[in-house]
Amino acid sequence: MTWNELFAYWPGVADAALINATKGTPEAKKLLAKYPWAKIVVDRSGRLAVDFRVDKLESGDEPGPYLRLRVFIDPATNIPADRVQASAVTARFRSKTS
Repeated sequence: MTWNELFAYWPGVADAALINATKGTPEAKKLLAKYPWAKIVVDRSGRLAVDFRVDKLESGDEPGPYLRLRVFIDPATNIPADRVQASAVTARFRSKTS
């Protein structure tokens, strides 16, 4: 692993800096214009990414539909990697045990 790859995941790179870099992407601007309350989280568990998520809970606090925009970060530069992933989930499936 190169120093740049290691540095991208190092806690010294502030989440706020990564979030600010991704807020400038066209996709994030559109999502935040419509949903300014979107939750923004840095995900360092796999590929470095910033998630913009809009949750909507159904009655009874059951999980409901949500939108997610994931902006991947280039670990060599710590800026958006020109790759985004959008998903809209309308239902979640649960396994029930008897």
